[in-house]
Amino acid sequence: MKPDLRAVHLTGLPWYEPESYERVCALMHDKDRLFGTYHAWLAQAQRTEQQLRSQGVRTIRVTLDAVNFPAWCAAHLPGLHIDAQARMQYASFIAAQEYRAGNTGSTAA
Repeated sequence: MKPDLRAVHLTGLPWYEPESYERVCALMHDKDRLFGTYHAWLAQAQRTEQQLRSQGVRTIRVTLDAVNFPAWCAAHLPGLHIDAQARMQYASFIAAQEYRAGNTGSTAA
């Protein structure tokens, strides 16, 4: 039986790996609005994740990398900027796929 996505409060969280944070951020059109360091981003991301979970929202970490994320943007958002909106759309898309597949842990997509 397939999971019923309407019954689950689920959100994909854009996630970064420490070794690729700067490289991935350099691709973003809104890089001036991003955290200057991985550690500053991580602290805020963990607070956000904890806040969502305390509200009953299931979270799935979706890793943004310098290959798959821009390729997905080119295929799904042609002509649009790689920015906060694109990050959230990608994370939501991948999280929904992971949830349907029964994977609810961190995702390196």
